[in-house]
Amino acid sequence: MADLANAVNQRELSRLPLFYGNVKMDAFTVEEWIERVSRARQVVAWNDQATMTAVYNALRGGALAVYMTLLRR
Repeated sequence: MADLANAVNQRELSRLPLFYGNVKMDAFTVEEWIERVSRARQVVAWNDQATMTAVYNALRGGALAVYMTLLRR
């Protein structure tokens, strides 16, 4: 039971807010959002691949478009 509680706690700590790259839609500046990613990465001990998967899943709109452009380079 403790393992399940720990897994749920880790999941909650790792939840990233959605990021659109739009000041009207985002609750955070890009700097604040990146800080949240950094803290989640440390708490949950993500490796690089897990971090980038979480980032990709949290991006929307223009932020996702920029990310996809960077992948093509």
